[in-house]
Amino acid sequence: MSQVYSMAVQEGFSALEQMITGSNAKSRAAFNAAYANESARIAGRNRMNAAQRNLAAIRQDKILTNKSIQIKNTQAQAMTKLSAAVAGVTGNSVDDVSQQHDTNTAFAMANTERQVEQLSEQFLATISGTHMQLNTIQDKKITVAGELMDLGGRFMQAAAADGSNVLKMFGG
Repeated sequence: MSQVYSMAVQEGFSALEQMITGSNAKSRAAFNAAYANESARIAGRNRMNAAQRNLAAIRQDKILTNKSIQIKNTQAQAMTKLSAAVAGVTGNSVDDVSQQHDTNTAFAMANTERQVEQLSEQFLATISGTHMQLNTIQDKKITVAGELMDLGGRFMQAAAADGSNVLKMFGG
């Protein structure tokens, strides 16, 4: 019985030291897993931030592109009217050319809108996928109660292997 008691005290001190210092394989494994999880979270957040910045840049570029298209349309219409005035031409042909410039502008802006929507959907999918990946990362929880339960199980296994009846020790 004294051998089982000394073994229990020794196992208890060993477990206490390991819990305090974190010098057991479980602690190292939990730290490595926590480090990997945190690294994955940081990488995921970086991907989400990059996608959000790209999304904002695309929307800003759309505004600038549309403004550029409108300016070019205004310049082309002005050149058309100037050329017509210099040539002394008036009537429907000048209006038709002006309408054609408007049509080309509308097509260019629609094309820009389509490209922006495609890129936006790609970045929104990246954000959504990354968000789902971040939600699946789970940390392993190490608690004192769990460690004590594990210690008790190891003690019972050691006592059974030693041939001692631990229950008799506690009056069972």
